[in-house]
Amino acid sequence: MRGKTRAGLTIEDIRAVLAVEGDGTVSVLRKRLALVGEEIQALRLKQRVLAGMLSAHAAGGVPAMMDKDMWVEMLRAAGMDDNAMCRWHSEFERRAPDAHHAFLLSLGIDEKEALLIREWSKANSPASGT
Repeated sequence: MRGKTRAGLTIEDIRAVLAVEGDGTVSVLRKRLALVGEEIQALRLKQRVLAGMLSAHAAGGVPAMMDKDMWVEMLRAAGMDDNAMCRWHSEFERRAPDAHHAFLLSLGIDEKEALLIREWSKANSPASGT
């Protein structure tokens, strides 16, 4: 990482720490600590998903059932944020509504929630203007 220290601070961050006494220094360090915490959380999630995939492979294949939580974890581990997931659902609903519905049910989502997700997908699609 060019321009960053081992703590992940840029030269500008270090200048701010050195130039300001008191709360300014603490603020810069707290901000960096929070970012490191978020990075660790994201890495742990990726680690859990990869470990699950390795376990499934060792057991002879993919899990018999992918549940909603595992699917969301995999999407997040792949770098998808809430907006990207919204676009994914909207596009799935637009292109193949019956398949989208069947997929949602295959994740163990009940009928009522599946219908709510589909309505939400339609309402948030680019074609709807939102």
